[in-house]
Amino acid sequence: MKLYLTKLSHITTDKGDVKVVGAMAPMSAAGALTEWFGEGMEGPVKPTLTALWRIGSDDPLAFTTWLNTDLNPSKVDILVAEMNCRYLVAFADWSSCSFNIALRIGDEVHLHEDYHLFPWIKTPTDEQLIALLRSLQSTTAEEIRAARATLTN
Repeated sequence: MKLYLTKLSHITTDKGDVKVVGAMAPMSAAGALTEWFGEGMEGPVKPTLTALWRIGSDDPLAFTTWLNTDLNPSKVDILVAEMNCRYLVAFADWSSCSFNIALRIGDEVHLHEDYHLFPWIKTPTDEQLIALLRSLQSTTAEEIRAARATLTN
């Protein structure tokens, strides 16, 4: 099974602000994740969504489930949110719920037990998912700096 990433967000400037914009449904799911990620965090730095990607596969059964379906399997949207240009959180956005898949801090990737407990039809191996998350090299920090530079000119 081959995995790939599709970037769903981009950096823009609007009325003197630098913003992350993207498609409404995935951005809403990532917004809820940002709130959850920030619960219990104290101090001046709160989590901010800085980029969003979707994990795709060449296998049509990847990330599908029979849960709550009748005739056809249901596709679960697997998203990767970048927080503060630093942390990556992979999560599933399915129906009216979402759950954590993995967290990447630096080069360390930790898979969440919910990923293994969900009744998938088919998923990539843990090693494939970890390798994909480790390979993601974000340029968001550079994009934000470039956008800020346009505001000062």
